Amino acid sequence: MEIKFLNKITLQEFIESDQFNRMPVIPISKHRAISHINNPANTPEDILLFLAFINNEMVGYLGVLADDILLGANNKMHCGWMSCIWVSEQHRGKKIAQQLLAASFKTWDNKLIATEFTLPAKVLYEKTNHFAEMKILNGVRLYLRSDLKYILNKKGGWLQKLKPFWTIADSIINFVGDIRFRNIPALPNNFQVNIGNEISEEASAFINKQNQYNLFQRNADALQWMLQYPWIIRPHEGDDQTSRYHFTATDKSFDFIPVEVKDIEGNICAFILFAKRSNNLTLPYCFFTCNADIVVSIIQHYMKVLAINTFTVYHASIAEKLKQQPMQVLWKKEVKRSYFISKELFQQLTLKELHLQDGDGDCAFT
Repeated sequence: MEIKFLNKITLQEFIESDQFNRMPVIPISKHRAISHINNPANTPEDILLFLAFINNEMVGYLGVLADDILLGANNKMHCGWMSCIWVSEQHRGKKIAQQLLAASFKTWDNKLIATEFTLPAKVLYEKTNHFAEMKILNGVRLYLRSDLKYILNKKGGWLQKLKPFWTIADSIINFVGDIRFRNIPALPNNFQVNIGNEISEEASAFINKQNQYNLFQRNADALQWMLQYPWIIRPHEGDDQTSRYHFTATDKSFDFIPVEVKDIEGNICAFILFAKRSNNLTLPYCFFTCNADIVVSIIQHYMKVLAINTFTVYHASIAEKLKQQPMQVLWKKEVKRSYFISKELFQQLTLKELHLQDGDGDCAFT
């Protein structure tokens, strides 16, 4: 088996090649590749994509997202996030995933982190004995509107065959249930709330100041990169990438929504970055100096204005308040997110508190 290594230069050449256009299975979508290439955390030496070939057939791939981790006071180290791993069904049992993982560890000098992994990936990571569990985030998922056609359709079998029925059921439940949203709570008094398409200079300074205690200090430039280069886009007619790619490349909608909040004196006191995928909302980044109740009330306002089906958050103070507050939701569910870190990096962590944002790694993109 041969493993090919692609940095940002060779990755650009690869997605523009005839080989990429002819491949029945592609290891990355073009827009996701362009996002990796423009990642401000990249270095020229970073290997972003590992491709496994047997007899000129691609049989597996592994992706890494470059980042920097704060190990201690004024001590940053370059690292990579395990972003995706896939092996062809026809070549399972040949330890291809293990070889890809070994290659990534060697290339990244044992400085890798992982989260939002599937159960098979978790088993693979644990078997290597290279990872330690860094942190578990406890969050909450709010179900505001019925989405049976999506939830039950995923279960397959006879439930999937009843999708037309679930669609009708959703319409009826939401027609009645949305009555409770007619009186949408007003935004907090004495605060100015603005939605923009980019991050202002004032917000940039605020983010950079509030970011100093986060483990992954993504500044305003990094957040602007995310806004400009998403991994999920609306489908385009004639684009066959979705059918050739085993991860999500398109959806009916995906938008980042940056929100700036100013106090009565006109100073920024909160910056909120929502990610809205179809009718599901997440909170990749949230920085604030005002009372957390103000931020929660703004979040609740937009959950209803945007007609959200689900809202998921792991931010500790926000999640805790939403768990405790009585809300007009169909259901609340506690959720957890686990983070694995290579033992070499873990041993160098000297911070007493490991502060993470929901969007760290590649979580904001999906």
